[in-house]
Amino acid sequence: LSYHLGSLGFLTVFDITDIRNVLERIVGCTSDGVRVNMRMRLNCTVHRHSRNKADKASLISSSIASPYSSHPASILNDLVVDRGPSPYMSQLELFVEDKHLTTVQADGLVVATPTGSTAYSLSAGGSLVHPEVPSFLITPICAHTLSFRPMLLPDSIVLKLQVPLDSRNTAWASFDGRHRTELRQGDYISVTMSRWPMPSVCMEDQSSDWFESLRRCLHWNERARQKPFGIPGDIDTSVTDAELGADGSLESPSVGQVSLEDMAVRLFNLGRL
Repeated sequence: LSYHLGSLGFLTVFDITDIRNVLERIVGCTSDGVRVNMRMRLNCTVHRHSRNKADKASLISSSIASPYSSHPASILNDLVVDRGPSPYMSQLELFVEDKHLTTVQADGLVVATPTGSTAYSLSAGGSLVHPEVPSFLITPICAHTLSFRPMLLPDSIVLKLQVPLDSRNTAWASFDGRHRTELRQGDYISVTMSRWPMPSVCMEDQSSDWFESLRRCLHWNERARQKPFGIPGDIDTSVTDAELGADGSLESPSVGQVSLEDMAVRLFNLGRL
């Protein structure tokens, strides 16, 4: 149950000034009940490449939450892997179900949930994704190729982001904007969809709240409505031979006539948007 206290409030649909009425409605059960939106979360686990020369192929799993725990961290919005302070672009290998998908050469890569599609991924050019669409959103950050576009992948797959051994620099990962972690050559992050989504109480329902947040916070597709064309026949644009001079120019307007400038303005307004 989230309340709006900041400047944007995309996910916080309830107003803090109305907290008493909201609590009476939800906790006190004074209404017909509430709808709950089950927001998907990501499980992210960092795997360290072994520095042991005797066993270069072994990988040791570690968690971002604690160096002594092997449990993956659950994040609501996005995983971001970027170049950090390095002047070189990031080079990452992206695997889907242990099959190589592509080599990422960019400032970084965003792996977002549908909830996180309106955060960093949106700023990087990613699509808006409804929170009930079960998917991963893959969005490159300033990719060094025009053909690398954002994509949606099903939530049943396992993603792996790896820093190749021949990369010029390391990469840095952040999890919902926190736990900044350096990834050295050979390290990788495995990403799966969590079995335990985060429930959030809706003000109305799942779709109405999301569309209203798009309009209220992001001003989605706001534009002045296109005006209809003017009705033909409102003005008389015909010019008779009697109104033309000997050289074909329009004579000075008299009573009941319009000047050439006025006619041009009226014709322009007739065809304006």
